[in-house]
Amino acid sequence: MNELSNESEKHDLFSPDLMKKFKELSELIQDVFPNEMLNSMEKLQQALEEMDMETIQNTLKDLAENIEKIEQDLDRYLDIFKKLQAEQKMDEIEKRMEQLFSQSLAMLGELLIWR
Repeated sequence: MNELSNESEKHDLFSPDLMKKFKELSELIQDVFPNEMLNSMEKLQQALEEMDMETIQNTLKDLAENIEKIEQDLDRYLDIFKKLQAEQKMDEIEKRMEQLFSQSLAMLGELLIWR
């Protein structure tokens, strides 16, 4: 997300409003991955280098807990995105129905004029 943001700013690809939304989305995604998980990954790497089995086991347990939380958060975000997608489709259907209604009225008006 950061790379996309940087490239689009450099080449002026997106409007400022869209860039703001990308930034907000990026921040939400970063919120999904807690700092504790990053810390646990660093501890795990250090424990692996030192071959400290107790620390490795504790760190793996912490990572498993963080992954469960991330999975729950991702499920929640996926539900939100699916609802947004459904709303967007409903909006598209509503607009299409309005267009069809307007076209029907125009055709009816033309029929009445010919009579």
